[in-house]
Amino acid sequence: MSDGTIFSDYWGAKFNVTKWRRYHSERVAHYERLDRWVAFLSIFLGSAAIANLAGWFNHLSGYQFVLAGLIAVMNAAKLVFEFSRNAQIHRDMHREMTALCIEIYKNNTPSDDNIRSWEASMIDINARMYKIFWAAEAHAYNQTVVEFYENFAPPIKISGYKFKFRNLLTFSNDNFVADWSLADKHLRPTYPAPETSTADAPPRKAG
Repeated sequence: MSDGTIFSDYWGAKFNVTKWRRYHSERVAHYERLDRWVAFLSIFLGSAAIANLAGWFNHLSGYQFVLAGLIAVMNAAKLVFEFSRNAQIHRDMHREMTALCIEIYKNNTPSDDNIRSWEASMIDINARMYKIFWAAEAHAYNQTVVEFYENFAPPIKISGYKFKFRNLLTFSNDNFVADWSLADKHLRPTYPAPETSTADAPPRKAG
């Protein structure tokens, strides 16, 4: 995680937990999509293989081994990459992050102990991730920026191919940086929050 995940104030707590909720939601959707496609193709190709063996599709004659090989490869990928298990892990983290977000929103006058406790809870929830897909995290960051500040804040730039493959490749955290130097003076919370200095500006790096 980068410095952007450390809570500097009440705003930081809300922002980061909301961002991670979005991230886990997208990861759940990604793994569920892969799992459904593998299941669909396995059933489809399996049906084609059975039909071929039964002589229903003579033009597929000789492709039994190809079909069987494709089915084996897809099911092996499903077992090795554990699409269902990973979807469940992120689903659990999303649920727990949502509960933490609700707790934060209920307390708009937190003490330093509250903020440290929220930060510890967030780190504990995310500890189940063995790697972070940084382009997907940057995308979640941009969505949260839009939610909190509409068009006043600079998004993190995500190049075309990195955006398309954000859920397949991890990339590097250093590739995703937002420059807030000119925007800080315009960005203050619109909801009740303790007074903070300009040093408590939004995080400048995805994480």
